[in-house]
Amino acid sequence: MKASILFLVLSLSFSAFAKTVTVYKHWHLLPNQNTLDINSSTALAQFESQKDIYKKVKKLIEEKKSSIVITEGCEGKIDEKFQDVQNGWNYKKLKAELKNPKFEDIMAFIPLKLKVYFGDKIEVICGDNNKLVKKNNLEFSNLRGYFGFFIRLAENKDKNKEKYKLYADKLIKLGKLKANANVMDFARKKSLLSMKNILKTIKDRNEYIVKNIEKNIQKNPIVIIGGLHTEDLSKQLSTKKLNYELVVPMGYQEQDLTLLGKIFSVLDSYSKKKQ
Repeated sequence: MKASILFLVLSLSFSAFAKTVTVYKHWHLLPNQNTLDINSSTALAQFESQKDIYKKVKKLIEEKKSSIVITEGCEGKIDEKFQDVQNGWNYKKLKAELKNPKFEDIMAFIPLKLKVYFGDKIEVICGDNNKLVKKNNLEFSNLRGYFGFFIRLAENKDKNKEKYKLYADKLIKLGKLKANANVMDFARKKSLLSMKNILKTIKDRNEYIVKNIEKNIQKNPIVIIGGLHTEDLSKQLSTKKLNYELVVPMGYQEQDLTLLGKIFSVLDSYSKKKQ
């Protein structure tokens, strides 16, 4: 009997002090996509999921369940000195819209929007690594370029020899290849290498996010992070034995992950046809 009571007391004590990380899967806009027109931006596919994240996190903070937000995509802290402009919005422009009844509808960088709304009541940390962010963006750019060549070459190989040669010559020049090089194999290998580098860089970036989570675990941190990050992030949090909840907001779509899967499927299909 005494042992049972002791176990119950210990369990309750542990529950009271156990800290939880709440992770929100974020469906990104491209940073250079302008959303300054508040009304028209509500028609964007990402609108429902982004607004849902904002409202859910806002509620957690108002209920004093957390006072810290950690985000990917930047390094340092977000405050009134934060200079980054995303989707046309910066701290100053958002501050000017604070009393706007449609403030919740603004499609701006969610962590920045939360900081503008709550001010000193919350801390917002950029838990990423800028060098790795740039590397990640470069690899995505490389993937778009090489896979674009692969598709155009595949489409025209048997249908339009003139167009095929045009794309082949461009890729030979770009890749500094020999005139008789197999350009489709080259584009395929480069695409697969970029995909591998993207996933590796995401893993490396997540390590920085996790370090910032560990530093602030006593505050029940909220993490807002792109969907591509969440599978590896979940593994890293589990390895560290950190309690976490993964939240998929309303209207979320696995856009990036689905796209990578489709690209791999196309490249893999070409490889099997050659065998």
